[in-house]
Amino acid sequence: MGYRRMLVASSRTYPLASCDARQGVFMRSTLRLWPAFALGVALCVTLPACPDDADPAETDDAADAAPVDTLAADTSAGPTAADLVMAVPQTGAFTVAGLQAPVQVVMGAAGVPFIHAASEHDLYLAHGFVVSRDRFVMLELLRRASLGTLAEVFGDLALGNDFEARASGSRFIAERLYGLMSPEEMARLEAFAAGVNAWIAAVRAGDEPVPPTLALLGPLLGSPDDGASLLRDFEPLDLVGAAVFAVFYASYETGDVGRAAAVARLGDLFDGAPLADYRRAGAWEDVWEAMAPLHAGGSAPGWGLEVGSGAAPAEDPALQLEATYDATAAQGAGARRARAASDKSAAAASRPGSLARRTNRAMLERAAARSERLQARLHRPTDVDYGSNEWAVMGAKGKDGVTLLAADGHLDLDVPSFFYQIGLDTSVFGGDEFRQKGLVIPGIFQLAVGTNGKVAWTQTQESGDITDWYREELELDADGRPSASRFAGQWRPLLAYDEVYEVADIPSIGSVGRSETWTRWTTFDGRWITDVEGRVVEPDAEVAAGEAIINAAGTFIVPGDQDGDGVITAISFDYTGLDLGNLLAASHQWGTSADVWEFLDAMKFITTYSQNMAAADRNGNVLYTGYQSVPCRGYLPRGEDGRWIDGADPRLLLDGTTYPGFTVPVTDRGRVDEGPGQTDPAKCVVPFDAYPQSLSPDRGYVVNANNDPGSITVDGDLYDEPWYIGGPWTVGHRASTIARELDAAIAEGSADVAKMAEIQGNVRSRTAEDFLPWLLSGVAVAKGHLANGATEGPEGRMAAAYADAAAAVDEAVTRLSAWRDRGLQARSGVATFYNQSPPEDERRDAVATMIWNAWFPRYVALALDDEGLPVWQGGGRHGRLRLLHQMLAGRGPDNPTGLASWVPEREESAFFDVRGTEPLETSDELAITTLVDALAWLAGPSEGPASGGFETDDMDAWLWGLRHQVRFESLIVNQIGDDDLFELILGDFRITTSVLPLSDPKPPPGDPRRGLTWFPRDGDNNSVDAANPGMSGTRFSYGAGPVMRMVVGFEPGGRVTGLNVIPGGQSGDPASPHFADQAALWLGNQALPLDYHVDEMVEAAVGRVALSPPND
Repeated sequence: MGYRRMLVASSRTYPLASCDARQGVFMRSTLRLWPAFALGVALCVTLPACPDDADPAETDDAADAAPVDTLAADTSAGPTAADLVMAVPQTGAFTVAGLQAPVQVVMGAAGVPFIHAASEHDLYLAHGFVVSRDRFVMLELLRRASLGTLAEVFGDLALGNDFEARASGSRFIAERLYGLMSPEEMARLEAFAAGVNAWIAAVRAGDEPVPPTLALLGPLLGSPDDGASLLRDFEPLDLVGAAVFAVFYASYETGDVGRAAAVARLGDLFDGAPLADYRRAGAWEDVWEAMAPLHAGGSAPGWGLEVGSGAAPAEDPALQLEATYDATAAQGAGARRARAASDKSAAAASRPGSLARRTNRAMLERAAARSERLQARLHRPTDVDYGSNEWAVMGAKGKDGVTLLAADGHLDLDVPSFFYQIGLDTSVFGGDEFRQKGLVIPGIFQLAVGTNGKVAWTQTQESGDITDWYREELELDADGRPSASRFAGQWRPLLAYDEVYEVADIPSIGSVGRSETWTRWTTFDGRWITDVEGRVVEPDAEVAAGEAIINAAGTFIVPGDQDGDGVITAISFDYTGLDLGNLLAASHQWGTSADVWEFLDAMKFITTYSQNMAAADRNGNVLYTGYQSVPCRGYLPRGEDGRWIDGADPRLLLDGTTYPGFTVPVTDRGRVDEGPGQTDPAKCVVPFDAYPQSLSPDRGYVVNANNDPGSITVDGDLYDEPWYIGGPWTVGHRASTIARELDAAIAEGSADVAKMAEIQGNVRSRTAEDFLPWLLSGVAVAKGHLANGATEGPEGRMAAAYADAAAAVDEAVTRLSAWRDRGLQARSGVATFYNQSPPEDERRDAVATMIWNAWFPRYVALALDDEGLPVWQGGGRHGRLRLLHQMLAGRGPDNPTGLASWVPEREESAFFDVRGTEPLETSDELAITTLVDALAWLAGPSEGPASGGFETDDMDAWLWGLRHQVRFESLIVNQIGDDDLFELILGDFRITTSVLPLSDPKPPPGDPRRGLTWFPRDGDNNSVDAANPGMSGTRFSYGAGPVMRMVVGFEPGGRVTGLNVIPGGQSGDPASPHFADQAALWLGNQALPLDYHVDEMVEAAVGRVALSPPND
């Protein structure tokens, strides 16, 4: 892609906003790039009211401050850093209770604050105050979602969320972690909470406005003062709860339940179907056991720590580690056993599933549906690929010696944005070395990703398996309540805990104020029971004597034996998060590390997080690690082939009557302790030294894009490994694209900040790269059958299908072939303010991209979705791609890919036959028939401005961006649920084309852009610049993508450079100029400069806000 798309918005020429004017100019380069858009986005900088005296007197802190950052300027005879900060014109002031000294907040481009304090206490207090002004509602949602108190504000609308949150253990974990806090950690929490409460006090006093979301919802929620009475002070526990929410967001998984329900359905799934035996064998071996990525490669080469020959030593020698990755041993392990198709078919008889079939089906299906809802709320639905990208390049490989870190995490593109840009500093006025710039999750006071000038770090989702789910057998007491669970042939008493829920009185939505108390239970060894066999009732239903109603994560049940097997089954879970690690301690150490060795040491605090971490340091080192405490699970027996026996597979329900829960031992500070596991299997964790990790490898970079962390599944076998930590992972599209681009950049000497940003914007269609050749060959086969006069069988059907649409098919093939030759760029082709005049080749690419994405999902649907296959390893789309690739590559004599579903007479998989139709279809037949269908749909009737066909045979009109658009939806609606009244009230709390017009003037009547609500975008499924439309083939908009695009560079001379942007703005107020200004940049793959150093920050500043203690 051209550098045109990667231009960085520079704030270098910003005029400093005078106090009288109280306004700055939106990025000049942005206006230069987008002149038509400039009229709509010349934005006023929102700052507090100016005091009478705009030039405050110098304080002792300023006079005694540190000199200018020695990396920023020659300090031999010049202003100090404090002088430069204080020279920024003051544009606002607040008196903030609890401060011990003045704090200066330098406001940068797009409303990004850089807070300068003299002490850690004042820094975090000011942080709480500043972030509350922009994002209080997000703080409120985060703490309440984690602690299970949403119903206190939203009444019955959110009570179900609270039931599920507490049933998953999030409040329990927050309360335990709160008790683990050291005095230093508690002081930080108390300071941040005091800052939030100081802002709340200002709102109550009328000095600050009520957040607009609460102001709008206030009357609906019963607030007599437009929402001010809804404000509740924060306690340190609330902030711990916010951190725990981040942990759950990243790591709590429920897939075992859904897979167990799916396995229970498999027994009779293919009864009566053609080729049933092949289909049944394929469901197990080709789907369930499919592990290998399409593109091999792990973020680390194998088990243990890889250390490259060029790694710089640790600054603290005590933190230096020896390499534990053994390449020779890894090569030996690479001589994997290859199971023939006949062996696979025989193995199907011993497949797991009998335990799931002995579990009450209604309960299992209910729990699976609840699990899927929870995963969707945690932004990890099984049928959507969110993904994230991270990579780091060693200084030895970077252009001019620059060490690089690049990050773009992919989550829901909610409004306001998931992240908040901020700078934190105590070096200027405090004299220490603490200076950070990056992103926080509002409500969590430590940077999630960013840099401290010595180290830069980021993270992606690892998909580790740290939650085990169990089938239990229960005994009831005389009142009909659970009292005991069976284990090792004995009934062991359950432990009961009461949870109290407060529900707001909101007459307008029918919510009656009340308190509800419900009991939850755990087994003797700490497994949490979440569902119980029984009949579902209303919570106030009448029940017979000896019966009781229990609350199973929001489903009300009268426990009992419903299927007549003499057993009352239940479902429970164990989760490493229930054992106390200390993410806050790890996060603090990440943010203060001197190098990647110290960063790596902090990982030993992680019992549960399930994040891949990438880091780079100023010494030229880079790091990949995904370490967390994973149970060894050595007590789960395996058969001779390495597979777990029935009831012992940790990817399904475990037999809770036989196998115990696990415990992750930790020290009193929350670091993982491997000692107890040496003698107690239930306390064993995968050793830190054995975990896949890579530090400055000889290839010169590390990459993770949710791919295999340690080359564990590249051979297609999960069972021949020394440890089990999860898997399979993605098919490897994004990771392999990034690696390919990095190899090229390093070879040509172009690896710098701009090149990393360019790679983040890569939109090559990897699905087309892998699968387009098979479409083209299928069309060629159909044309051959027509030329040969075929009239019968699949050959005749293919000839007829091609003949009926030959002109359209030939044009489509010509366009797709030319697209392939140009590089398979998935372009929008639509003119917008962020892509004003797409060149002709981009428009051609856009048409081909549209044809491709209309055809491919149709092909997948007929080849796979007709089967009703309920089990997809590694996520729905990745499982489908993995299987389809094996099926297409496995056509021909001798079963080339060893498919269990390969039919000798057909020389291809049985799954290519479409169930429910009379003839037996073939793979090539599906290719031509689905292409004809896709082309007819594209030429067919429109269903609205951004959906349906184009109502023309002229393919030049079929632009991808007219159907493929990004959505920026309301966060609060997504969290509370789809309530029509909420959506109506909060309609302005999203970013649409009415907020950021696609063009100025508005598109004229007849222009297909005129009715668009959302924003045309490049990209398609599995592109690096995530823009996944899914696999419906008829709906292509998407609401998940990069929630930041960050690049950090460490130059040899010590300068820190970089870029950052979020898909929205700093503010959650639609009236703020910083509600959508970064979204405007994000849409064009532009970003704000990092402005890490004091001189850069001051040059880009648009004002300064002074925060002072009372009576100062």
